[in-house]
Amino acid sequence: LYMSNADGTDFVKVFDNLYRANSHDYHFSRVLGLPGRFFVNQFNPVDFSLKTYITLDNGVEGSLLKAPPNSPCAPKCNLHLDLRDGPKSTTKALGLVLANGYVGTQYIPNHDSFISRDAGVTWTLIKEGSYIFDIGYSGAVITMISTG
Repeated sequence: LYMSNADGTDFVKVFDNLYRANSHDYHFSRVLGLPGRFFVNQFNPVDFSLKTYITLDNGVEGSLLKAPPNSPCAPKCNLHLDLRDGPKSTTKALGLVLANGYVGTQYIPNHDSFISRDAGVTWTLIKEGSYIFDIGYSGAVITMISTG
C-alpha cells in the first residue's frame, strides 16, 4: 500500500503485503471523517496469517487492534476485522465505527459484531454473529441485519 502527498506527486510505501482476496478486493478501509485513520489486513507469507492493523497517521505507524477487555484471551490476542465490506462509519457521527471481526491470534472468517466509539482504538462486542450495519440520525440510531 502506497500513500501520496497532498498533490499526488510523491508516493511512500506504508504497508507491505496488503491482503487482496482477488484482483479488485483489497482489505483496506478508511474511517470516514477522520483523515489519516484507516484499517488494513496484512498477509504474512511465512505463516499465512492475516492480521488487522490500524493507523492514525496515514500509515506512518500501524498497530494491531486490541481485543475487547472482556475477551477470554485478552491481552494475548487481538481483534481482526472483516474489511471486505469495510467497517461502517459516517461523517455524521465521528468516531463511531461498527465492524464484523474475530478475536484471536489471527483473522479467520468466523465473525461477531463490534462497536468502537473512539474511531477504532478500543472495541466492545455488541452481538455474536455477523451483521450488516447502518448508522442514522448522527449516530443515535444503529440498525443491524443478520447475514446468517
